[in-house]
Amino acid sequence: MRLSEIHKSRQIPIINTSTPIIIPSFSSRGFPYIGDIYNNTKRYLGKSSLISAYDIHYGNVPQDDIYASDILFIDSGGYEAKPVPDLTESYVDGRL
Repeated sequence: MRLSEIHKSRQIPIINTSTPIIIPSFSSRGFPYIGDIYNNTKRYLGKSSLISAYDIHYGNVPQDDIYASDILFIDSGGYEAKPVPDLTESYVDGRL
């Protein structure tokens, strides 16, 4: 695949939109009250959103509430990749 093909706008018919899309993301990484934040903003979500798998797994964002947008991305990023906190990060969580 050529670079010019990778960077072209794409149509997503199911939500009648084109890429790129700004995707609101929700993670307790740096935001310990993510459940409250998500609950208070979910009614304003557009066509897509991203939620941390960690927060879904531990109930920080209730699983029944995660489908507020048409397309849901689930991120399995920092929490799942690191079993212990990285003390060089600006936000240190409660993992030991």
